[in-house]
Amino acid sequence: MNDSTLVDSLIQAQSHANQISGWAIFFILLGVVILISLLGLYLLRKRKNDIIDEIEFSSNYREKLVEYLESQGQDMNAYSWLIDRSVKMQRMMGSYGKISYITPYQQYKVNNQDIVISFVPQIKKEFENELNSIAPSFETISFYTNPL
Repeated sequence: MNDSTLVDSLIQAQSHANQISGWAIFFILLGVVILISLLGLYLLRKRKNDIIDEIEFSSNYREKLVEYLESQGQDMNAYSWLIDRSVKMQRMMGSYGKISYITPYQQYKVNNQDIVISFVPQIKKEFENELNSIAPSFETISFYTNPL
């Protein structure tokens, strides 16, 4: 075998090896794209399920709050349930769960007050004040519960 035939054989082997590595790179990149797509799909479905759970939790929280309000502060099981879950509800509300308001019968403004964490105990306190008074009017309680 002469040198030119050997060189030609080496060149063909080199080009054949380059073609194989080109296909290997293509399949590796295709696999990476598929894995990233599957991960994205998984994360989208997980977030969708999380949102559904948050909506269900919010609905349950509202139902318990209405139940507590309808009992005029007497349903301590509902109150306990609300207090136990108030931090989670407040966290879920994020910046929408903060309010600036002027307190009833006062002349000062409260800024960035957490609605759920602060108002549920305040409603209980107002119920107790109204029930201990001679002629309960529940006006202050309506200040806290009007949006419901």
